[in-house]
Amino acid sequence: EEIDITYLDDAKKNRIMIDYAPRVYMAENEPYGAASMDFVYDRFDRVADDNGAYRLVMKDEMKHPWEIIDLFYGDHENSEAYAFWIEKEGGYVDVSYFQYCPFDSGKYIWLIGCMAGAHAGDWEHFTIRFMTYERNGREYMRPVKAAFPAHTFAMIVSWEDLEMYDDKHCQIYCAAGSHGMYPHVGDHAYLDLGLVFRLVDSCTKGEPWDLWEEDKLATFEHKIPDFESEEEIPEGCRALNGSEWADCFSHDVFNPDGLA
Repeated sequence: EEIDITYLDDAKKNRIMIDYAPRVYMAENEPYGAASMDFVYDRFDRVADDNGAYRLVMKDEMKHPWEIIDLFYGDHENSEAYAFWIEKEGGYVDVSYFQYCPFDSGKYIWLIGCMAGAHAGDWEHFTIRFMTYERNGREYMRPVKAAFPAHTFAMIVSWEDLEMYDDKHCQIYCAAGSHGMYPHVGDHAYLDLGLVFRLVDSCTKGEPWDLWEEDKLATFEHKIPDFESEEEIPEGCRALNGSEWADCFSHDVFNPDGLA
């Protein structure tokens, strides 16, 4: 379906991002859910390092590196995702949907007899690429493909080959433990060393998370500087639907009054 974007304002961008937001299936019995920024920032302190750059430090102390604290379970029922409108070269627009999970549980490696790869704090995302074009004096856009980044690679799938909930909302799957995004259920090997070991992400059809529902998606426009242009466009992020968290994604880690 093509979208008329002849008169494209913030409200229209916000509407498009919601209209095409995916249904995310978490893995069955996934204990480590997503969390919103308001949930996270209540549980972290923003602390400057020796160079004046700020970072987030957990308020809860861990007794040992393997301790699972309450923060790691997230607050999935009340969580929201974060979508970014990004205009790209060649007449494309990427809309990326991000979720934050406070903890990834890693994989069991039989060769060393323990879990490996577990870590606190994880952003995962899924991107829809739209193509823009002009016809009879009007401007349009339509979705053409999607990207599923996981670990060190990304799976690219054409829009026509996605699983669809309806004509606009596709269905995607969040892997157990790692939260990597994939286009279908099943096991997805991302490191295969034959008889030594094989790392696999498993996707199942667990709890659905419909990002188009009310209070489930905050939308932003992210500006990327064009270094070949004479016009100075600073990198930045601004909210499209009134979210207070645009400053969190600004990358201005040296601002003592900021959120990044």
